[in-house]
Amino acid sequence: DFDDVYEFYKNHTHYVGVKDLSGANHHGAFIDHATLKPVGDEMFIRDHGRQSTWMSFDNYPNPFNPSTTIHYELPSDGFATLKIHDLNGRLVRALVSASEIAGEHAVLWDGTDDAGFKAAAGIYLYQLEFTDRFGERQVLVQKMSLVK
Repeated sequence: DFDDVYEFYKNHTHYVGVKDLSGANHHGAFIDHATLKPVGDEMFIRDHGRQSTWMSFDNYPNPFNPSTTIHYELPSDGFATLKIHDLNGRLVRALVSASEIAGEHAVLWDGTDDAGFKAAAGIYLYQLEFTDRFGERQVLVQKMSLVK
């Protein structure tokens, strides 16, 4: 039952939000992107379904001393981990391990390991792993240089 009525105008951008008012936690009900199409006097919403599942990330500055900020963008809500490894594959620092919302994020790495000790100068790999709400997993790895 819809109580609200909205006027939509041609050549304007309109945003639609969907909210579950039943109080239930539905993690699978969503509209990623929709098109509103007038047909006569009625407005229809077409759900375009899943959007692309790309993600991106980088860090700045690189090379860095004493810290760098890692920027990453997630295509949808999901679970993300961001870890720093040395070139031998050993974990140096776990920066993120959490449910994240879609969009841009930034995390500062202060050049220390998980124990709080300063990491040695050298090349490090930072790995972003992301699992979306459909269970699809992506992993990206990039290099960065810590200079002293």
